[in-house]
Order: sequence, then structure tokens, then C-alpha cells
Amino acid sequence: MWCGWSIWLEFLGCEMSTITRAPSKNPFLLMPQATVRDSRLSYRARGVLARLLSNADGYKMPSSQLAKEGGEGRDAIRKSLNELEKFGYLKYGKKA
Repeated sequence: MWCGWSIWLEFLGCEMSTITRAPSKNPFLLMPQATVRDSRLSYRARGVLARLLSNADGYKMPSSQLAKEGGEGRDAIRKSLNELEKFGYLKYGKKA
């Protein structure tokens, strides 16, 4: 389910990636109930999505920071990002 958000995952190397928050005109984090209730996503992936969407426009966040903040570990964050990509919540792109 794609809800019009743009989150880009840029691969900067095999071990590191940076997630960039696309511009939004709303200062609040608004997530449709359908997103929060999307049973295809794990609760971990939903939490990662909420954390990414809470960033300021254009904010670049290394995936390693997500792992450190949440105490989840690199592999858990990668799995969550893959889930988000699989169901259209995250798009992969190249570094601009």
C-alpha cells in the first residue's frame, strides 16, 4: 500500500545505507490507520516507518543510527527496511 510518502534508501556501500525523508508540508506525523494496521508489516517495520517519517524534510539518517537508537541491531533494521520496500512504503534510489 503506497500512501504518497517518499522515503529513499540510498546505498552508500555494502554495510551502510542512508535513509532520506522527502519533503512534507505537515509538521505532524500523520499515518493512515490502514498503514498502522497493515498486517503484512511486522510491528518493528511499522515502528521504523514511523521513526523515519518523524524526521524533518530532507533529513538523512544512516541505518546504523536506527539500529543504535532502537537497540534492534543492523540485521533487524535491514529486515524492516526490506519489508517496507516490499510493500511500497520505501523506495530504493541512488545517491543524488
